[in-house]
Amino acid sequence: MDLFYFLIVLILIYLINPLKNDEKLMTTPFLSISYIIISSYFMSVFGVSLIKIYYIIPLIFLTIFNFKKISFKNVKLNKISVLFVILISLLAVFEGYIIFPENPLNKTDTQYHSYKSQAIIEEKSLFYTTSEIPYVNYVKYPSGFHSLVYFISNQVNDIPDAFNFLMYFMLVSMVIGFYLVGESIKSGLGYFTAPFVLAGSVFYGIIYVLYPNYLAYSLFLISVFFLIKYSKSRDTNYLYLFSLVLFAMIYTHPFPVLMLILFILSITIFEISNKNYNVIKNYFIFSVIPAVASLLLISKRMSKDIVSYSKSSNLLSEPVNIIIHNIFAGFGIFYLFMKHPVYAVTLDNGVTFLISLFFTYLFIIGLYGIFKHKMYYLILFPILLLFILINSESIHLSIPFFNTMYASNRMMYNIQIIMPIFYGFGVYSIINTLKKRTFKLGFIFLTSFVIFSSACMNYQIIPDYLKEQYVVSEADLNAFEWINLNNISNETFLNFGEDAGQFLPIYTSNKPVFYYSKFSSGDFSIGNNTIYELAKFIDGNDQYNYTKVCKMNNIKYIYVSGVLGELCSDFFKDMAYFKILYGEDNVYIVEVI
Repeated sequence: MDLFYFLIVLILIYLINPLKNDEKLMTTPFLSISYIIISSYFMSVFGVSLIKIYYIIPLIFLTIFNFKKISFKNVKLNKISVLFVILISLLAVFEGYIIFPENPLNKTDTQYHSYKSQAIIEEKSLFYTTSEIPYVNYVKYPSGFHSLVYFISNQVNDIPDAFNFLMYFMLVSMVIGFYLVGESIKSGLGYFTAPFVLAGSVFYGIIYVLYPNYLAYSLFLISVFFLIKYSKSRDTNYLYLFSLVLFAMIYTHPFPVLMLILFILSITIFEISNKNYNVIKNYFIFSVIPAVASLLLISKRMSKDIVSYSKSSNLLSEPVNIIIHNIFAGFGIFYLFMKHPVYAVTLDNGVTFLISLFFTYLFIIGLYGIFKHKMYYLILFPILLLFILINSESIHLSIPFFNTMYASNRMMYNIQIIMPIFYGFGVYSIINTLKKRTFKLGFIFLTSFVIFSSACMNYQIIPDYLKEQYVVSEADLNAFEWINLNNISNETFLNFGEDAGQFLPIYTSNKPVFYYSKFSSGDFSIGNNTIYELAKFIDGNDQYNYTKVCKMNNIKYIYVSGVLGELCSDFFKDMAYFKILYGEDNVYIVEVI
């Protein structure tokens, strides 16, 4: 993994960032990732290879052009604010470090992002041409996140490290984003909104699946900051930066874009009530132009299946009680409340229940405080979002890259993701109503204790929830390295379902028989047989028919993951049919004789 060019982009974007002081420093990461995403799309659309130096050249010219405006003499950073954000960011990263597994590769969505990133790295284009399955399945998915993976990766096997880095980067972005949004709403509020990233299990429990979604959420937060700052200062620099971020967000994930549209609608209604028609006009211009321009840029590259995909509807029939239950889940601790028609993620944990009650109390007080300060758009926004979520089965919006329907438990992520604003405002309102300093300090201590307790609950709950999801271990990494050292390439390995073998293309130049998109399409076959028949051959100790299937499908090698190797290693020790080339910690590379 190579962060050199990424750091250069951060420095150059900082130099040309038109904002000042703390805002200049804290908005630079968001503007940098937006610039990388937009540049990747421009180059790919016009057939320019994604050579990393090409990203730097325009920024160098812009820096030279603005050289006279660049000055470090008048930089006035609020040291307390900067140190506070750094502290909360370090705590957020540390919490992620003790929760996230060392290798972020799981059974499901990570494969989408890994394969897509691989194709981009190998072809140096977001619009890669390979039609080989499973790569072809992902070309219609927006490539904002994957362009960042490409930018910090030197080679394909850097992809997992890039995922890990970006997970932590997004956590820090969330902290900075909530701090800036809080400060834009009310001076001093950022100190209360940012720490709730540590408390929200939604920030740690599903980021491993929804990488693009979370990156777009961070861009959503900075967009909200720019809009609120413009509404108060009338400085159009905020709108220009907002347009840049919106352009990139459309290429990252569409649902946060829909959330942003609802926020724009909320603040527009607020401005109409105040008869600020010029502000409304600017909101419209600076929103529509980047949105239309971004879609026009890729219009010729948008294949028919992207359009048809947006018109499709992924509906999941759910009982009303579960939908209502999950609506309330959006306002509390995620893992305590979320339910699914097929399964329930619930906790018999009194501490977590008390924490959720405290958060619900803060949410109610926060709403009251927002209403008292006449910031009605902050109340209207979650109402509109909730309306869309509840009526998503009857309201169908055809959005490129995206079919609108999720289960209600997944839709509620979009409520939970904005809750730190309301929790923070609740704490802020309570502190301001307490007259005695000791009471204020006591409530701050209580809130800090609850946030810390919630972080501890995350540590206890999330790793147990996720441990069955991740499939690549240190033993698998050693096996992949052995394959490379022994020059085994361009082979199809028989793996056994949702195991580490699915990531052979990322760490080696080989392919697996089974991978997630194949399973998700209902295809469990290998030639004329199925994975279930292979399992029966192993259970029946039938090496003859097992190897017959392998030879009929030109398979010379078998990847045996740790779970399978622990259960049936004796099956592969029959030297009449197999030759074990490698074995360590129940992970085997087997050759079919």
